[in-house]
Amino acid sequence: ALIPEAAQAIETARHAGGKVLVACALGYARSASAVAAWWCAQADVPDASAAVERVRAARPQVVLDAACVPAIAAAARRVRETASASVAASARTQASAVSMAGSAPSPTAGPRA
Repeated sequence: ALIPEAAQAIETARHAGGKVLVACALGYARSASAVAAWWCAQADVPDASAAVERVRAARPQVVLDAACVPAIAAAARRVRETASASVAASARTQASAVSMAGSAPSPTAGPRA
């Protein structure tokens, strides 16, 4: 269950404009899975299998077999769902703020006679 959290952390750091170094103890599977899930979640690759191939192209020594692909796909879905929920919540907050600002009494208006 750490792959989605790691992929989300990559996205959060990238969104903040930071550079990201992804590493695990050996660097053969967990970190590679997180990067593949992040790529897949960002729609930079068509699917989890393509994400695994992209990781392998960059780091041929990674150990990601066919059993990893469903976990990477699930992690990417979870990251996309989290991002969608975050965007929707932000939009609701902005809409609420605009609505409240439109209905608030003007601070410069005096009492009516």
